Amino acid sequence: MDDSRRSLLPYARLAALAACAGLSVEARPTSLTMVVSDRNGLAVEEVVVYAVAAEGDASAPVTDFSEPLVMNQQFEQFKPHILIVQTGSMISFPNGDTVAHHVYSFSEPKRFELPLYQGTAHPPVTFDRPGVIDVGCNIHDHMEAHIVVVDTPYFAATGADGRAEISDLPSGNYTVRIYSPRLRAADHPAPQGVAITNGDDAILQIQLEGRLRPPHLPETESLNWSRY
Repeated sequence: MDDSRRSLLPYARLAALAACAGLSVEARPTSLTMVVSDRNGLAVEEVVVYAVAAEGDASAPVTDFSEPLVMNQQFEQFKPHILIVQTGSMISFPNGDTVAHHVYSFSEPKRFELPLYQGTAHPPVTFDRPGVIDVGCNIHDHMEAHIVVVDTPYFAATGADGRAEISDLPSGNYTVRIYSPRLRAADHPAPQGVAITNGDDAILQIQLEGRLRPPHLPETESLNWSRY
């Protein structure tokens, strides 16, 4: 018996006993795990995964947008390199470097500009439209980052092992999408449908067929498509 089925046995026995006694059992939190690999079968890190509930399905939790998220600037790099947020989120861009930065984006979902500054000279920016926002510094061309704004609270990013887990999904039907800045737009895999049932964790395996650009390495200059 595999480990995933073994982990469900105590819950199944409890549910059976409760049913015999006429009692109810609180639904077990359900998770969706994505395993992402490249065309050679190797794990791919920093792939954004998000699940969008079908209309009328699932009940999303209320999101608190009162506190801004943070994309810092340290050692002439944006940290984190990829930030996933829900539509309506605010993000602050503090400059922790000893040199000034000029942060901007020309991306259609959110064009903004924070003129030359250090510290926290500018207020947070609100990201009110879904999409991918590429962020740069007008002074240091090697600085780049990506903000992925999604219309769902269910999202995660893959780690070094290529795995991303979205926890506490309500039962319902979802469309799962992925995004990676290492892929051209046309090379992203098609969305996948998945049905989530309380107590049944789901696993999706995705193999990327498109050619991946080299990974972002903080200690080196950022890489551009024009070089490949």
